[in-house]
Amino acid sequence: MGSLVAALLPALLAVEPSSGAAPGPRAPVLLSRRVSVPAKDAASLTAQVTDALNAAGSPVASNADTARSLAKLGLKDATTCNGKPACLSEFGRQLGADWLVLTSVSKVAGERSLALELFDVSKGEVAERDSLLLPKGNKLPADLLAGFAGKVTARLAPPPAATPDVPVKPQQPDAPVVTELTPPPRETMPPPPPPPEPRSHAVSWALGAAGIAALGAGVALLAVGLSTQGQVNAGTPGEDGRVRSPLTASEAQAKAGAASVQFGLAGAAAAVGLGLTTTAVILW
Repeated sequence: MGSLVAALLPALLAVEPSSGAAPGPRAPVLLSRRVSVPAKDAASLTAQVTDALNAAGSPVASNADTARSLAKLGLKDATTCNGKPACLSEFGRQLGADWLVLTSVSKVAGERSLALELFDVSKGEVAERDSLLLPKGNKLPADLLAGFAGKVTARLAPPPAATPDVPVKPQQPDAPVVTELTPPPRETMPPPPPPPEPRSHAVSWALGAAGIAALGAGVALLAVGLSTQGQVNAGTPGEDGRVRSPLTASEAQAKAGAASVQFGLAGAAAAVGLGLTTTAVILW
């Protein structure tokens, strides 16, 4: 590869690159390889390929335009690259072409074959290829290249995409705008709920009164019990220093029992009174 590029570079550097000219729209047809075929015969076949592709409508450069472009490089064909992609890409850039149509002619056992390639210069790769056996004689039938010509045309000059007709929807007339002149009714707040009726405290009063009466009865029973117990404990001291009660034993026992009962009733009345009073306060 290095020797091929080195062989091509002197010819490429001898020509100044085009000063801002746009790349040509047509692809040049170049001989890239030949095997066992004289150079004159290979060049003739390449020229016939150019004429056949042009006749089929493929956008390829004419033989005269390609010859002038090669003359500026001091070359006759692209066989110097020997089919190497990097060399062919540089070759195409120097020619100002985006695509190259490459022909390869060979002769094996008396049969001639023709290989065709559509080379993408920017990508450095073959986009389309075809091969065919050539008939006897030097004339190349144009119908043999019909398939390859269609591929070249599809790549270099694809038909414009059809734009589907978009149906136009008829515009509907604008509906008349109705202006509302009557102001909307104002929202009225509901009246406040009536105040709650005053709560009756009759039950609390009754329970409170009963509780106070029970407490009073308890206090009275406690006083009576204390008095009865005091009678049991009362007495006068004798000569021997002992306290002697004026009550007999049976009377003392009876009064002591009565005092115990009175104390118990006083406690029960006090408990009932406290309960009733507490309930009255809660229910107020």
